[in-house]
Amino acid sequence: MESFSQCVDAVKEYCKQQLTDAAYNLWIKGIEPVSFSGDSAVLSTSSQFIRENVEVRFMPLLKEAFEAVVGYPVDISVVERESLQEPLSTSPEIPTMTSSEDAYTFENFIIGPDNRFAHAAALAVAENPSNAYNPLFIYGSSGLGKTHLLM
Repeated sequence: MESFSQCVDAVKEYCKQQLTDAAYNLWIKGIEPVSFSGDSAVLSTSSQFIRENVEVRFMPLLKEAFEAVVGYPVDISVVERESLQEPLSTSPEIPTMTSSEDAYTFENFIIGPDNRFAHAAALAVAENPSNAYNPLFIYGSSGLGKTHLLM
């Protein structure tokens, strides 16, 4: 994924599959990314009430979702948007590659439960062209990394 914002979108999608529409729309849908560094993520909510409920009721699900998306445990902090001193950035603190050629590598690909097979198939084709999965056809929902794998 190119940014923390896309990572949070994937986390929210994971949570959406685990919750009722009402619970997702009320508590998770409005969460926005603030920052990510190392193994710590900061998310924001629109009010203290929502923040407190997310921390009490949905923190285990959010941690599970982050681990599924990024592949390792992430410490999560939730803050209220009003308490932030600077405006939200759409892609905070995830380093970007300087050249587009370097951006699309297997090392930069985030493997999740929905794209694990596609990653393995693309890797097999890259390691042994024209023998495995000839032709390689990847189909799936938006945001799963199809373009990344095919670049």
